Amino acid sequence: MYLYNSRLHKTPFGAVEVGEEITIKLSVKKQFLPSIIRLYLRKDASADIWTFNLLGINGDMAEYSCTFSVEEAGVYFYRFEAVLSGGRVEFIGRDKWGNAVKGDNLPEWQLTVFEENSFRHKRSGKDIIYHIFIDRFNRCGEKVKPP
Repeated sequence: MYLYNSRLHKTPFGAVEVGEEITIKLSVKKQFLPSIIRLYLRKDASADIWTFNLLGINGDMAEYSCTFSVEEAGVYFYRFEAVLSGGRVEFIGRDKWGNAVKGDNLPEWQLTVFEENSFRHKRSGKDIIYHIFIDRFNRCGEKVKPP
């Protein structure tokens, strides 16, 4: 019913710089066309809310887009809410592969926002540091499902 995966539908993919414009695209099956879709972005207890715009209908899918920026560095979490006819609200979070699913108390997507030059080494300002997490490539015994 909802089509979203941060690897495919968030631009830019990965961490973003403070103030950088972020665009998220979400598709919904046309027969479930919501009246409103909102993005909830939280850092702590409070959340910022943005509303998606309907871009158009492509075949049997309605395509929505939301563009925003974050002005403070940190680790954020986001999810979606769709308001359907009659006022019913569907909560949209992620499954273990990062795809959108509806339900209550689902995991959220993570958004890391960094300050300009925050990754530079304090000594020279020109060093590049690589962090390689071997277990992120393919954990032993874990099956990987494509988006």
